[in-house]
Amino acid sequence: MRYVLSTVAFNVALAPVTYRLARDALGSEGLGRVARVVALAVAGAGIAIVVSAMFDESVFGAARLVCWAAYAHVLPVLLLLGWKASREATARREAGRALPAALPWLVPALALGAVGVDAFVVEPRSLDVRRVTISSRKVTRRHRIVAMADLQFDDVGAHEKRALRAALDEKPDMVLLLGDYAQGDERNPELHAALREHLRAAGFSAPDGVYAVRGNVDDDAWKDAFAALPIVTIEETTRLERGELVLTGLSMAESFVPTLEVPREPERFHVVFGHAPNFALATRADLMLAGHTHGGQIQLPGLGALITMSEVPRAWADGPTHLAEDATLIVSRGVGMERRAAPRVRFFCRPDIFVIDVVPGR
Repeated sequence: MRYVLSTVAFNVALAPVTYRLARDALGSEGLGRVARVVALAVAGAGIAIVVSAMFDESVFGAARLVCWAAYAHVLPVLLLLGWKASREATARREAGRALPAALPWLVPALALGAVGVDAFVVEPRSLDVRRVTISSRKVTRRHRIVAMADLQFDDVGAHEKRALRAALDEKPDMVLLLGDYAQGDERNPELHAALREHLRAAGFSAPDGVYAVRGNVDDDAWKDAFAALPIVTIEETTRLERGELVLTGLSMAESFVPTLEVPREPERFHVVFGHAPNFALATRADLMLAGHTHGGQIQLPGLGALITMSEVPRAWADGPTHLAEDATLIVSRGVGMERRAAPRVRFFCRPDIFVIDVVPGR
């Protein structure tokens, strides 16, 4: 309800500003119109920051309100100015110039609309199956590991079910679930039950086991999602021996510790997995797996993730990174998205699961 109230308050506050600047823009020409569109965008960002602070929302709340400013205020004004420019050309008996006159406004409007369709509709419902092969002298056969992070759902829908099915379709020897499952707050008991029932119906299992660690949005009852299923839940840091592999599942708290040093396993292939990737700053293992960053959810070409909510370098926050001493870190973008106050968007950052084949080699 708080998020609804803040959204209403924001739009009520910005509406008169939009009206005034749109009216002034229609009555001006050239750069005067551009200046008023820029002023509207700046006003929207400023009011978003103020309103999100008033309602005690995080930076995600401000981002959500900025999206409202872009699509409920700036976009209609751009379309209105395109219509106005076309009408002005027609009034001057320049019918052939109507469309060219409108293009300076229609092009950014269409671009903004296309970004919105991709970010709000297309990418959040997509799924990349990303593959990595690691050679190691410590194994004598192939071990296929599927890593899945950040389901982070407030409803078990078609997207979540497809991701879980995609994991099983890879016929993994082992599945590692990297935390952040339900994010429905008071609805979490219902969501845990829904996830549990789907996992049961899907026969979610693997020959060498399925292992789940806790994420930072998971409440104390997070294990209920896996109750009575062949899934090992890890609350505290735990070392497990599984044939040629040694697993270290990290507690949620320790995964965030940048100085954590997990003891090395010189003779067996060592997999360290936790929710956040911070532990990889000091720990070295053959394979390290984490989620939490969502890959930033929004990436820009040439820059990457805008925010990572972690302490690792930006370049580490999405995908595989080969570190020193035969150590590989893989950070998943996750399957879901930040909920609550955040805008439900992904841009140049499609959801993913990882399929890692550990094969014999030097």
